[in-house]
Amino acid sequence: MLKLPNAAALNRLIKEVAGLKEDTRKLLVGQAAAVSLLGTVDRSTVKVGKEVNFVATAVVKVEKAVEKLARAASVEARAGGKRKRVEEEEENGRGFVPTVR
Repeated sequence: MLKLPNAAALNRLIKEVAGLKEDTRKLLVGQAAAVSLLGTVDRSTVKVGKEVNFVATAVVKVEKAVEKLARAASVEARAGGKRKRVEEEEENGRGFVPTVR
């Protein structure tokens, strides 16, 4: 014999199906939000990457400028020392005496 489900069982089944539909809808909404968030994260990552590259380029330029200044200061220090020696010799009355090194 085939037993027919009673009305209470059918109502319970209908409610469970409705609950599954609602859960599925919530999952889809959550998935859409996650996809949107991932897109935002991707765009933010690209922006941060560009900013990091910009800063790295600026650091390289500053390093080169510091190297140039250091070389210029070194050259000036050597030239200043030679000038001072010549001035001291002139003050001592010996005049300019070239030295070979």
